[in-house]
Amino acid sequence: KKRLVEEFESNPKFQVGYELILVLQWIPPDWVVTAWTEIVLDYFNKEVFGHEPDRNIKSYLTYFEDNYVGEIDDEGVYTKPRYEISKWNHAECIKAGQKTSNNLVENWNGSWNKTLGTKKGLWHFIRSL
Repeated sequence: KKRLVEEFESNPKFQVGYELILVLQWIPPDWVVTAWTEIVLDYFNKEVFGHEPDRNIKSYLTYFEDNYVGEIDDEGVYTKPRYEISKWNHAECIKAGQKTSNNLVENWNGSWNKTLGTKKGLWHFIRSL
């Protein structure tokens, strides 16, 4: 992880590639696999890796592919990913005019922690009720 942070901070081409990955959450779910293979992976292979692929970046791309896009099977077809695209993709929320963040929950949690403190235990919680 530390190596990826260093790579991100020092390599503008990796920064662009990372932003391409982030954009996947905003495009229609049916386009994600095509965008992954024809835009994201193509960009990394041509612009970031050049002749010698970085092992850490390659490992990150494999992780993302396995968990969020799906693995390629023996027939060249993407299998179902660990996390379904519809669960992390926000394109449908945007079309429906729904919120795409959990800021409301984060604000509540922050207020809760500010009031009660963190790591105080069950008895502190009960006394504060």
